[in-house]
Amino acid sequence: MTTEKSLKIIGLITVLLICACNPYDDSKTERTDTAKESDLIIAERINTGKETTQELEPVVIGVAWANEDAHFVKGVQLATKEINDEGGVLGKPCADPPVPGRLLELIVEDGEKKALNSSLTLRQKQDITVKVARSFAANPRVVAVTGHRSSYQAVPASIVYQFHGIAFIAPTSTNLNLTDHRFNYVFRMTPNNKAIAKQLASYCHKKGYKKIVILHSKSSYGSQLADSFFSSFVKKPTEKEEPQTKIVLLRSFFSKKKDFSDLMVELKAAKKNDDFDAIFIATGADMAAMIYQESRDMGFKEPFIGAEGLDNLKFWEAVKEWEISEEVFTEKSVVPTLFNTTAKVPISQTFIEKFKKQYGFEPDHYAALGYDSIKILVHGIKKANSTRPFKIAETLRYMPACQAVTGKYQFKMDGDVRTRKFHFKFFRQGKFEYEETDFKDFLLAQQDCGNIDKDKDCIPNDKDACPDNTKEEISKGVYQKSKHTSPRNGKGH
Repeated sequence: MTTEKSLKIIGLITVLLICACNPYDDSKTERTDTAKESDLIIAERINTGKETTQELEPVVIGVAWANEDAHFVKGVQLATKEINDEGGVLGKPCADPPVPGRLLELIVEDGEKKALNSSLTLRQKQDITVKVARSFAANPRVVAVTGHRSSYQAVPASIVYQFHGIAFIAPTSTNLNLTDHRFNYVFRMTPNNKAIAKQLASYCHKKGYKKIVILHSKSSYGSQLADSFFSSFVKKPTEKEEPQTKIVLLRSFFSKKKDFSDLMVELKAAKKNDDFDAIFIATGADMAAMIYQESRDMGFKEPFIGAEGLDNLKFWEAVKEWEISEEVFTEKSVVPTLFNTTAKVPISQTFIEKFKKQYGFEPDHYAALGYDSIKILVHGIKKANSTRPFKIAETLRYMPACQAVTGKYQFKMDGDVRTRKFHFKFFRQGKFEYEETDFKDFLLAQQDCGNIDKDKDCIPNDKDACPDNTKEEISKGVYQKSKHTSPRNGKGH
């Protein structure tokens, strides 16, 4: 039985267990009613201008990550701090008197660190994940969850959130299975494996690589990437043409393999018999680092082409050790990433500076995705004018694109993120650089995620005739239906 089929069967079993063991309809109803009650308190204050004796509960968001001190969690916490410092969500600071919003409250659950034990089976690891997801589901105040780093965690967790009515945004899951069920509460931020492989194949074509070695783990992740890359890279020749591109070696191995001496023998044979231009690798970062290191020890100098999962300290440490030499390694190993630290995009550079000021070190792409995941959820809350999960999810599914640190976000009906272009990252002369990119592919969205009222005049950007007013202009009168009169010329916008 293939790993792909195993994952689907395990997912099906998980669905049956959830349905059998949990009164999820009651859970969903209680969650909706809890959120609705708090929404009504704020609405009453805005409509009447009067305080009530009812306490304003915070909006609770779950964070599932194996390490509470990870960059991802720090990114989440930074975004939450910014939003709370600005008054939270759903308030009306422009009202007289001002109506305070609801603050965000994070529940960080690091129970998945138990799944890092390499001796556990896939099913045992997923059982741990389901337990974490159910801990969020047991709390009726949790309206949304972000996290679950790996696809083998995010896929079963998504089933729990769907049945318990919790909006779920998966920042790093790329497995096609996450959105196969077309759940209406589930979203992903990173393009799926098929989309990643297609962009990697296009990159190889542009670099002029004709012959490629494909190495992948026998996991759903590795198999999906390898299969998709193969079909995208190999161009079918016409009857009179020689093949334009070729896979000279396709090799897979179990995820727990640690000795790659037999693989090195095969690579030497492939090099001698047919030569190759690059090595495409679809494994976890630890395994990729081991194979990379061993190949360099054996004298191979070809670049490694990896997926976004290799934008990881473990893999880059191995690359930095070798590719410091410009004369020997003229072709650089590359990894696609959504987070370009050198891009002259104001929202990205502002985030980097804030993160460094808050924590004292540079953010990585996990930190950026954590930060963006909160901003996107808050964008949904603000545009929906509600903390009810189904309202948040519905709004996210139909919203126009918004701009975040890692790019533009807009979702398809199945919850997949719409087409995203990757930056191709490599190491040269002691620092990370990015392949020259046509930034027409990275045109900014009209509004930033989480900021639906740019000039803070309590009129949403999409309904504001003058969304960029200064404080001085606002003080002289701004009206929703283009009735703002400029103090300079007496004309409306």
